[in-house]
Amino acid sequence: MHRYNHNLETARSFFPEVVTTHTYDERLETCRLVKDAGMELCCGALIGMGESLEQRAELAVELAALEPHEVPLNFLNPRPGTPLEDQPLMSGKDALRAIAAFRLTMPRTVLRYGGGRELTLGDLGTREGLLGGINAVIVGNYLTTLGRPATADLDLLIELNMPVRELQKSLGRSSSARAADPPPAAAATRRSSRRASAAAAGDG
Repeated sequence: MHRYNHNLETARSFFPEVVTTHTYDERLETCRLVKDAGMELCCGALIGMGESLEQRAELAVELAALEPHEVPLNFLNPRPGTPLEDQPLMSGKDALRAIAAFRLTMPRTVLRYGGGRELTLGDLGTREGLLGGINAVIVGNYLTTLGRPATADLDLLIELNMPVRELQKSLGRSSSARAADPPPAAAATRRSSRRASAAAAGDG
């Protein structure tokens, strides 16, 4: 095991409003133990639970201080029967502002789309977030809620000329199909390489 996930979830000042089973300092201590053990820390946030703009900024600073390798950014999807079932959805504009703020605070951290973006941002907002700071995506369904089809995210990443790496393998495409028709991501990568080579050679 080389990476461990343990989210802060929210700012210290808002934490007691949503968690009563343990303290914020306990979560911080777990994150420090992960790093002390030599593992990469994946430490994310769930925003849109009723926290203020100042508390979102507070959380971004607290996360940055931990220097995590990766930060999954989740947006509240209010679930029936839970204490936050009546919490209004975070607006798409506020979500995009949060993405930009987290990216400015952590310029070298992997900032990953997590759950809730389908409701909060929709298709257009998902695209804008990828252009505005997100550089990794959790695809498919989540633990307890449905996500976007993985193929929709794949198509969007290819359209934006973002590297997809091994995502095709997770979509269950047959080896024969891959042999007969090279994956779009590979084609996109080759096109990007050719453009980069042409630019280096001065061929616009």
